Amino acid sequence: MNYREKYDEISKLDSRPRGFAFEKLINEMFDDCKILINKSYKTKDQSQQIDGAIEIGSRIFLLEAKWENSGTLAASKLYSFLGKINSKLEGTLGIFISHNRLKDNFVNAIRDGLRQNCILIHGEENINEIVDGNLRLDKYILHCYREASTKNIVEISASEYISLRGKIETDQDNNISKSNWSEIYKEIINESDESAFVNFMQQNEVLNNDIPKNLVNVLPHISLEFNTKQKLKFLIEKIEEENLNTYKNSIKNKLTGDYWRKFSQDEIISILVSKLDLNQSDYKEIILNVTSNFNGDWELENDASRILGALFDKLDDDNKKLIAKKFLTIYLDDFRKSKFQQKQFANKVFREIKNNNNLYELFSDHIIKELKNEKKVEEIWIKEGLITPEELKKRLINRILSKYSNFYIDSEREKIKEDLQNKYDSL
Repeated sequence: MNYREKYDEISKLDSRPRGFAFEKLINEMFDDCKILINKSYKTKDQSQQIDGAIEIGSRIFLLEAKWENSGTLAASKLYSFLGKINSKLEGTLGIFISHNRLKDNFVNAIRDGLRQNCILIHGEENINEIVDGNLRLDKYILHCYREASTKNIVEISASEYISLRGKIETDQDNNISKSNWSEIYKEIINESDESAFVNFMQQNEVLNNDIPKNLVNVLPHISLEFNTKQKLKFLIEKIEEENLNTYKNSIKNKLTGDYWRKFSQDEIISILVSKLDLNQSDYKEIILNVTSNFNGDWELENDASRILGALFDKLDDDNKKLIAKKFLTIYLDDFRKSKFQQKQFANKVFREIKNNNNLYELFSDHIIKELKNEKKVEEIWIKEGLITPEELKKRLINRILSKYSNFYIDSEREKIKEDLQNKYDSL
């Protein structure tokens, strides 16, 4: 049974046995690379459980493997692992491997620590590349170690590593899968102009299916000078002619994956999606992914706004309504200034859908839910005898009418007020 088959079987297990089986699979892959020096063990005093240990380039790395839901993977488990590393001989390092993507506070805890001694490999996208044998695990770890040591980069996605190296390494042997991507990549980043690149591409007419995927993977790491952008646009046009489906799938996979934020720079996303034409169901998946963790993080909201702003004109009315629901809080928040990307985009979205929709009807369920919650909170004033039920009703309805005043025109106010009064009485 190969790694993929074992991984698929592990995914069917309950949480606890799944975690143990995942740890065992990780150790097996390291063992096959001839770098595992200890499988799961306890320290001599029995005080610490270590999931495994490997040796690469005379450096010892302790392993911690987790397959838990993001909600149950507490930061304390990461800090506990860091404590295990720090209690060992000076120079001992660690690799924290999580099937699910870690939250930003995990990553920041590693990057901002006084001792930089732990590498992160996390997210299903990365695990899949490893399980499918698309890279040599020992060489990937060595590359991560070098990047962390020299640039304070504690996480390198597997797909980026594969693309930047310009090759795919397999676990089964040490052969390199040849591709003309390496030559194309060198031509993109050198100082030659567009005409020289066009001549090069005309002499290398074959574009295999690796090229679109590698281009999408590496794009966030390319310095977008004028000549580089012109060469990229030419290459993308050529890809769209010959490998359109592969290109579309590569973009979709990135924007629905864990690393979508790396593509949120205006120049990058505009190059990627200029001629992109996905199914509306694919666009919906992208929308749900980039808005899934909205929790007041303005930078994340700005990144999502740039992605969705580039796609907005390609969306149907249902997807535009979906975005409006995700950006409703931002649109209504008077503390967010119009100079910020998320506020600008929210205003654009609501201007667009207001032309074709009755906003009060569209958001009626949300508004009534808010009214119900406020009533529940403020009924305490009735119990304290500080306000009558009718006074509270009037206050809350007027508050809602004021907050959502952009959702109706003046002539509709009395009709909406009557509707709110009726709904209030039934709450």
